[in-house]
Amino acid sequence: MAVEQAVVNALRADDEPASEVHLRSLLETSARYLEARNRLVLTGLPLVDAALRKAPLHGDAEQDAFQDGILGLMEALETYEPMSRGTFEEAVRDTIRARVVDLTARPAA
Repeated sequence: MAVEQAVVNALRADDEPASEVHLRSLLETSARYLEARNRLVLTGLPLVDAALRKAPLHGDAEQDAFQDGILGLMEALETYEPMSRGTFEEAVRDTIRARVVDLTARPAA
């Protein structure tokens, strides 16, 4: 629902009438993108686990780090540039590691 509303709002922002066919096409493309991204996230979960094994975390901090690691994985999926960085796997590891290191550097609340 949120994706659908965002697409409708974006189309209205251009002050152009949105055709139903065009809107349906955008929604289908968005749905395919989200499905592909979700599959990549699930495939990358072992990389998050590997990064966390090297971090000195326990209890709630470990759960927070896992969530931050998943966000790092999603960030890497969105920002990876094949021509400017090493392999995709290296980029994902670096982004996850940076998120986990940031979390371990934060003072305990």
